[in-house]
Amino acid sequence: MDALLRELQPSADGIAEYRDVEASGDTLTLGSAPDRAIQLLGDRIAPEHAELTLGKRGVQVTCRRGFTVRVDGKDVASATLAPGDSFEIGGNTLTMLDPPAGFDLGVQIELDPDVDASVFEQAFRTDLNQGWFSTRPMAWILSAAVLLLAFLVPAVMTSTTGSDSTLRSILPGDALWTSGPLHPAHALATGDDCRACHVEFFERVPDSSCQNCHAAINDHVHAEVVDTIKSLDPAPRCATCHREHNEPIPHLVITADALCTDCHADPGDMLSSMGTAPITGFSDTRHPAFKASLLKPLGSRAGTGLTFDWETSVELVSFATEVSNLKFPHDTHLDPGLVTDLQSGEGLGCSNCHELSLDREHFIPVTMESVCVECHELTFDPQMPDRQLPHGQPLEVMLTLEGQYLRKFSDPNVPQEAVVRRRIPDKDNSTRECVDTAFNCAAEAAASDISEQFTVRGCISCHVVEEHENSEIYARYQVHPVRLAQDFFPAGRFDHFSHQVMKEDTGDTACLQCHAANESSESADLLIPDIDNCLGCHSDTPKAGRVTVGCVACHSYHPYASGYTGTIETEQL
Repeated sequence: MDALLRELQPSADGIAEYRDVEASGDTLTLGSAPDRAIQLLGDRIAPEHAELTLGKRGVQVTCRRGFTVRVDGKDVASATLAPGDSFEIGGNTLTMLDPPAGFDLGVQIELDPDVDASVFEQAFRTDLNQGWFSTRPMAWILSAAVLLLAFLVPAVMTSTTGSDSTLRSILPGDALWTSGPLHPAHALATGDDCRACHVEFFERVPDSSCQNCHAAINDHVHAEVVDTIKSLDPAPRCATCHREHNEPIPHLVITADALCTDCHADPGDMLSSMGTAPITGFSDTRHPAFKASLLKPLGSRAGTGLTFDWETSVELVSFATEVSNLKFPHDTHLDPGLVTDLQSGEGLGCSNCHELSLDREHFIPVTMESVCVECHELTFDPQMPDRQLPHGQPLEVMLTLEGQYLRKFSDPNVPQEAVVRRRIPDKDNSTRECVDTAFNCAAEAAASDISEQFTVRGCISCHVVEEHENSEIYARYQVHPVRLAQDFFPAGRFDHFSHQVMKEDTGDTACLQCHAANESSESADLLIPDIDNCLGCHSDTPKAGRVTVGCVACHSYHPYASGYTGTIETEQL
């Protein structure tokens, strides 16, 4: 049955307006419920009051049990209506119309003008008391069900390790309690044993549970302020930063900047012993200038020589100098007019000496044996190029020179023709002739070469040498030990691999954007850029032409557990 419902709406000028709505179905339902085909509001109108059906003799109106409609001034439970007939229901008048073409039924509806807007609220269930059940008994029933199924049964099944496996698969378990899945690493370590971390019921996971497995993780702050941090209320816990049962699963660490700036924005007395400046973001005004962790040698007299200790010094990058006791001019080695590769004949580049390690952050330490020997040999006699001085052993250097010249001047089979295969720093390749006894010639030549190695050329070309007033030549020269910093920011991170491409620059050009090695003539130059260099490409907020970074992109929270200081100690020569 297709019906046309025409609602008659009076207007301010007295001219009636109509709003037509189409409806279809076997019956047309009437009532105050919003799902009725004809919704009528007013006094004594039930949610499901009556229905209209089309019969052979006309339109049949039938009321639900206990309800009536008014037809010709009488309240009736049902009636048959012809076109032109009308009935009243709760102050609303419905008149049957001749159905227009294409419709089986036409109904004109005149709504009760006295119906207040508040009546509309009564047409909907807006209170629990309007539901099917009484609220209090239902609340107790549901509470008991939750307590039984989500707490008591899982608690019994968890504590009863010998329960039947079939029963355990049917009854609810700990899965009802968890707010999300475990991190895969933790799931592998603990399985389904919640008690591995949750020691007590209804208590947060203590740090001791984390430290049972992560025993080597150091505190973030210095030892002298650990107690101060732990005395805060609430005290920071491992779970403050590491959120378990937190999706997506791989993200166990909170990376928001607020996690760091909550404490570092105003360090106050709590972090004063760490020398921490206020930090609220990454910009020239919200982040302090960089400070590098450097090693400084402390030499003191001991017997006839010096003994060395090293102290860590944290200095501003813009003013810091490095004291490694090594001499090395970067600009000379990067000048193709002065130094070239022995194999290709081309100028040297950064990658000729510096090789990125597997962690993508640090570089494999540069040593004489691994890198420098590619161009420089420690040969000392051109007539015997296979003999080389032992690197890092000053006494053995002297003994080697003495033994070499004793053999040279006493053994007639020693070759006398000079052969030069590689560069020898500042070495004079002229040959010596003996005009005295072999022993005297050897002693004189060895003494001359020892003095030359430690004062003129040779060892002193790359190392700091201390000359003591001692008649014994073996105790006269002391080479200062060398320590090269491997990491100037031990608590920081920097992905060198990602920075091998800097916008349109690659290779040495990319390296030189941050490290001005081609302008450095002394090894004391700290070739580490300051914050302004980083801000040329990075920002803590999205900006055009900038890569957004957060605190944890550069800063490690936990110090190295192994006591790593970011330095490499070379052999002493």
